[in-house]
Amino acid sequence: MVTVWFQRMIAATDAFETNQRYPVNAPLFVSESGLFTTRQIAEDYPSIAIVTGPPTSIHGSLEFLMI
Repeated sequence: MVTVWFQRMIAATDAFETNQRYPVNAPLFVSESGLFTTRQIAEDYPSIAIVTGPPTSIHGSLEFLMI
C-alpha cells in the first residue's frame, strides 16, 4: 500500500524491511526483495528517498520524501 500526501511526492508505505531502523532524514534504498530499506547494498548504490516519518507501533507506515 502506498499513500501519496503532497505534490512534492511525500508518501507513506508499508513495503519496507522491518528489521532495519528508520531515523528521520536517513537515506532510503531499494533492497534485493524490492522493499524500502536504510541498508545500502553497495557503495555505489544510490538512495531514492529520505525518511520523513519512521514507522511506530501505532502507525505502521514509513513516510518518505522522494528525491
